[in-house]
Amino acid sequence: MPGTLARVAFAIAPSRQLLRILAIAIVLALLPSCLWREPVVDYVNPALMPQLRLSVTGPQIAAAVLERTRELKLTTDGGQTWQTIPPAAVADAFECITMLDGRRGWALNHQGQVFSTDSGGTTWTRISELHEFTCSNQIEFLNDKEGWIRECLSLWRTRDGGVTWQKMLSTSSPGVAGQPTGMFAIDANTVIVSGSGGQVYRTKDGGENWKIHALFDGKNVDYDDVWFVDPQHGWIAGKQVLVAGESSRPLLFETIDGGESWKQISVDHDMLPSSICFVGDEGWLAGSQRIVNGDSIRLEGMLLHTTDGGNSWKRVQLGPNEPFLTDVRFTDKEHGWVLGRETVFRTEDSGKTWKRVLSLLPPKEQN
Repeated sequence: MPGTLARVAFAIAPSRQLLRILAIAIVLALLPSCLWREPVVDYVNPALMPQLRLSVTGPQIAAAVLERTRELKLTTDGGQTWQTIPPAAVADAFECITMLDGRRGWALNHQGQVFSTDSGGTTWTRISELHEFTCSNQIEFLNDKEGWIRECLSLWRTRDGGVTWQKMLSTSSPGVAGQPTGMFAIDANTVIVSGSGGQVYRTKDGGENWKIHALFDGKNVDYDDVWFVDPQHGWIAGKQVLVAGESSRPLLFETIDGGESWKQISVDHDMLPSSICFVGDEGWLAGSQRIVNGDSIRLEGMLLHTTDGGNSWKRVQLGPNEPFLTDVRFTDKEHGWVLGRETVFRTEDSGKTWKRVLSLLPPKEQN
């Protein structure tokens, strides 16, 4: 597997950003309707919003931003030990991070300032700043020069190691109906982006031009994540809300021509997908299941596994006390990571067993 495809990163929009997103929504409401369509929102209790965002570089290297403190935790030994880096290291608060290897990495802070490290995260140097910054969920570097940022309302590209950035796509771009929700850089010029509002965005020239795909002929559709195993073969996961707050159905699409065309794959499970990952024909789908008990509704994390390219799926059991699973990433067939609300799980045996390697839960709730 090429280095670009082997390096993975993921993040989620946490509760601390809700006020900023609400403020953005108020501003956007004043824009002409042709520039903005409100994304589908299926209600989730704010108390259950994710408390971690994670970036995975390989089988042993991962970085986690803690939502409550905005400090950074780094591991280079598969989660056995974690180095804690205070938010003051980036002059404000860690927003998201990516590591190219055990020493080189980049991070965004709460103000949209970009920092780099060549000391494994011990020290950070400010190198640039994004203008019109709202919040960010993902930063990716393919090498020491080429990188992308998925900001909440736009996509940015650098070709000089993060010193300068250019906005390549935004919610105000012609034809764009939603926000970017997931991003996969096949190479420096070819990027596939999942979006709310039922759209997928694809560029083959470094973001100069974008093709907009509508994969599903229906309303209230959001796509949440995208994954490719090679330049031609990829998947996109999402959902369609049937009745707000009551019922949804999973959506999964596959392409074998680099995103030119997509076919829908059936997922015979009652779940809300949030993340997709494949290594060859073996794949993982993470999300949640809505459990209705009379007048009460609760969420329960769900992890599905396929060995035939997504034609059939089986449920995999993780630990208790997980209202949802937000992300799954495998760096090879054996080593994988799963992110819950306050917990990071890791496997070394192709998902047969999972170990909790980082948790914000009280000890009595970790069993």
